[in-house]
Amino acid sequence: MPVDSAGQVEVTWRDLVRNNFQSQEGCSNGKHEAYSDGPFSVTVWGWGSEVPFHNNSDAYPAGASVRAINPVVIPPETPL
Repeated sequence: MPVDSAGQVEVTWRDLVRNNFQSQEGCSNGKHEAYSDGPFSVTVWGWGSEVPFHNNSDAYPAGASVRAINPVVIPPETPL
């Protein structure tokens, strides 16, 4: 659907899984590809609504090969 009045920016939403990871309309988790004749971006957004993922969410730019840049582990805060 268009976002701006000139029709130059559009957005779409696609559920891949819902309701405890059930595939939606032939879509599921895994590799997906997107194509366009013009420049575009894709943001992957996920959240959990069932235990143990309740109140959990994340988002990242798709295709960016996002990964850890160092092995730093921050330990949990110790109560005073």
